[in-house]
Amino acid sequence: MTYPVKTSIDSFEKRAQNSCMLKTAQGKMKHPSTLHYKNKYQAFYKNLGAIFCPILQDDVHFKNIGWKHIRYDSHKHRRTPANIAMRFNLLPFVPEVVKNAKSFIKEEGKLKDGTKIYFYEITETVKANTKTACVTVIISEVLGGRKHYFSARYSRKQKKNP
Repeated sequence: MTYPVKTSIDSFEKRAQNSCMLKTAQGKMKHPSTLHYKNKYQAFYKNLGAIFCPILQDDVHFKNIGWKHIRYDSHKHRRTPANIAMRFNLLPFVPEVVKNAKSFIKEEGKLKDGTKIYFYEITETVKANTKTACVTVIISEVLGGRKHYFSARYSRKQKKNP
């Protein structure tokens, strides 16, 4: 006995609607709460280009690695919508932190192929409306390469360079 196989586009779209997903113009499925943030900040991120960081004495480049890290963690797993929203909302403060940071922490790691990678954490207090918050920006540099924006997060207190 054979059973009919449902492979129609309509059934796929119904399942997508049931799982609270939206279909974009390219046919990709996106979570509706993060799609708003992506559309809002994508042009802003692309226009950042490179910003000079006085504490690191080098330019920090804003490329695809940082954009992807907003939505996916280092293991390529999608972040929660709340975490993605928090990271997108920190983007407007990143240039200010990069330009005004007074200290940094340097950490060393290795990629899967054994290449050394350095992470710089710079923290600065930023003001938004009537509130202030400490924001930490993480910058990555593969041995001898350019420095790239990697991530941003809230921090409880300002870190000092040892």
